[in-house]
Amino acid sequence: MGKVTNLICARFGNIPARVMCVLVLVCQGALLDYCLAFYLNLNWLGWIAADVVVVCLWLYALITSYRYFRQTWMSPGAARTRDELPFAFISWFVYACLYVPRVAIIFKWEIAAKLTDHDWFGPNALKTTLALSAPLFLLLLYGHHDAKPHSNRKNYVDRLALGVTFDILDSLELLDILFVEESRVILTFDLENAILSFACIVFFLPTVALFELRKNRSDGEVASVNFGVLYSLLFMLLVNIPFLVIRLLLWNIYNQDVSVFLIKNVMLLIMGFKDIWENLGPHGPRKCSECDGTFHPDQIEPHKEKCAPEEAMELQDGGTESEASKLPIEAHSSV
Repeated sequence: MGKVTNLICARFGNIPARVMCVLVLVCQGALLDYCLAFYLNLNWLGWIAADVVVVCLWLYALITSYRYFRQTWMSPGAARTRDELPFAFISWFVYACLYVPRVAIIFKWEIAAKLTDHDWFGPNALKTTLALSAPLFLLLLYGHHDAKPHSNRKNYVDRLALGVTFDILDSLELLDILFVEESRVILTFDLENAILSFACIVFFLPTVALFELRKNRSDGEVASVNFGVLYSLLFMLLVNIPFLVIRLLLWNIYNQDVSVFLIKNVMLLIMGFKDIWENLGPHGPRKCSECDGTFHPDQIEPHKEKCAPEEAMELQDGGTESEASKLPIEAHSSV
């Protein structure tokens, strides 16, 4: 039964998620291109070429990861320390570089501000199109890792997925105020630019999250202390602190309803400070003196036992040779 299960997983594991990932990517790109072409002019259909580049890159990344993990499932006894491939953060970065300019154009050229519920492609359709970035991140993430169920690695991946998707939805919720026909709020030029700028920055931050995931492996190796602190600071300074300040301004100056994401910003700020303390505190990651890798404190000793034997064997071989060289001298002196 186990062999049959492994064979099924090897041939069909995560194929539906990968297919869905490509379909959602194509759907989002097509809807954004349609929005630009319909409300501006047909020249904006040139973005289709950019979409083709992104889709081809994602297809290559997803197919490569499928082939790699298929070999892993076919050999269940093999070690699985490398359960994430480097294409995830590259794919997302290219996607963000071509996604963010279209979002900026839609809001800065007042396409979103003029949308009404009577339009075929109205505000709800645009919001749904933009929100597809959240499931896209999930599908890309789970298509590029193969962590064992119920493992610490799997729990870490799930936590990362939850945090990043909430940040994406948080930024889209903040953009709601820029749908002027719905919100009936006219913001200052500076505040409008601040909302749009920080919301667009959020779409680049999953690149850092995916890169950080690549550094945290199933054998206990984690990102360096400096990178861990930088990772926490980026999400605090570029997401939760500015979003919290903007929401307080909208609440107190523009008398807008308080968003539930305000509490989310406060909670993740607390978690960010906690993560920084854990990285810098006595229970933070430790560096191996042999290979210069950084490991979880619970995994540093088992790793040293794997690192040390090679050096110990070399020393032992050297000691054996030196003892062998002394034997003739000792034998001669005894005679």
